[in-house]
Amino acid sequence: MASIIGSVSPFNETEDTWQAYAERLEHFFLANEIDSEAKKRAVLLSSMGVKPYKLLSNLVAPRKAGECSYTEIVDVLKNHHNLRPSTIVQRFKFDTRVRGASESI
Repeated sequence: MASIIGSVSPFNETEDTWQAYAERLEHFFLANEIDSEAKKRAVLLSSMGVKPYKLLSNLVAPRKAGECSYTEIVDVLKNHHNLRPSTIVQRFKFDTRVRGASESI
């Protein structure tokens, strides 16, 4: 039986970004010579934690998380965690800004 180098901790969105987690996961795969998409998916799904797994299941419903490819799972979670700011909200913030007292009209 081959020894495993390193470990994969569950994803915690309060401590880490999805991008950084996915990069660390790729390093784990590289160190352990995991090339198969099926094995990558299995490692990710079994180590990501309860809360992220539940989120993923909701995002890919009605399919099951195990039916998605590794690449698709990473992309779905990346898109979810890196939402683009709303144009309407950003416009509102810009339009309601307050000028400093030192600025002249």
